[in-house]
Amino acid sequence: ARVVARADTWRSSYAEPTIRQVTARGRPVVSPAAGQGKAEFDSLRGALDSLQADLAGERVQAVSRLNNSAATLNAICIGIGIALVIVLVVLAFGLERSVIRPLSRLAADARKVADGDFAHHVESSGPQEMRTVGTDVDSMRERIVAELSAVRAAHVRLEARTEDLQR
Repeated sequence: ARVVARADTWRSSYAEPTIRQVTARGRPVVSPAAGQGKAEFDSLRGALDSLQADLAGERVQAVSRLNNSAATLNAICIGIGIALVIVLVVLAFGLERSVIRPLSRLAADARKVADGDFAHHVESSGPQEMRTVGTDVDSMRERIVAELSAVRAAHVRLEARTEDLQR
């Protein structure tokens, strides 16, 4: 406001009258008001210098605030990154404990039964779907054991009859 006021004062008291004189006479006129115009312009220049100094100070403060905000943003991003890594590690351990281990145990039990260890009981653990599969595999094992027992009993009876027939 001070710069604008001083510029208006210089314009109205010196610049516009000088422009009117030059327009009317066709040439510049040196008048005693020239010293006063220079003094008013120097006052305007001083106000501009003061404004520039104020703007430079404001700029320094704004840059400082911006740097602080950038540092805060960096810290927040690093914190979010660390939290994300922690969440991923917790999820990985949870997945390992609740899904992968029970599935590996179920697969190992199923391989034992498939290799002929029909007396091996298949454990049902983990999520509901895996417990269901474990129960189904164990039911299949029990049915195989029952059928194997029936086949063995039939084989024993068949051998007894074979011996009777041979006698």
